[in-house]
Amino acid sequence: HTFLVNGRKVKFKGVNRHETSPENGRAVKLDDMLADIRNALRCVRDRSAEWRIDPRRVGVLGFSAGGHLACLAGTMDWPCRPDFMALVYPHISMTKGLGHEHMRKKFLGPDATEEDARRASGELLVSERTPPTFLVHARTDEVCPVEHSRRFAAAMREKGRPVEYLELESGRHGLGCGKGTLWTTWLSAFGKWLDGLMSQKDEV
Repeated sequence: HTFLVNGRKVKFKGVNRHETSPENGRAVKLDDMLADIRNALRCVRDRSAEWRIDPRRVGVLGFSAGGHLACLAGTMDWPCRPDFMALVYPHISMTKGLGHEHMRKKFLGPDATEEDARRASGELLVSERTPPTFLVHARTDEVCPVEHSRRFAAAMREKGRPVEYLELESGRHGLGCGKGTLWTTWLSAFGKWLDGLMSQKDEV
């Protein structure tokens, strides 16, 4: 994996895709990916002085299925949670009726129970410790229903946690994938939100 730290690319060796392929008798599991992100957060904070970054300003950004992983990084009971999250057209819930069946089987396993799914559903894990979050989703997303972001934003508000939710009236999954008005719209909104969040941290 490659991370951008203060404008520099930093390579981090995590779970190897080929080592965990079905051909090698082992499926990619959610626990593997969560271990990756835990180790990455620890690595960045442990080397914050060397890399000249503030260890209190380490966030996660996730798109689509990556949004599910980023969301769990901030909602699971870890001592190394990120300081903020940005979830872009994220898949958040694994519950029946909303969670994508392919993702449920791939990441939780074919024998996963509904209780397993609930433990991997970010909207059900929000607590008073969940970090400030920015969400963006299009109402017409044909791959990942907008309800994923709606439920998470509602859970954040219920717990009194800071959340900024931008719901776009229309747009396909991917929001242009780096091009066009939809992409620049959410990116601009995220930048303003992040600037405001960092300003608050400056005052602490």
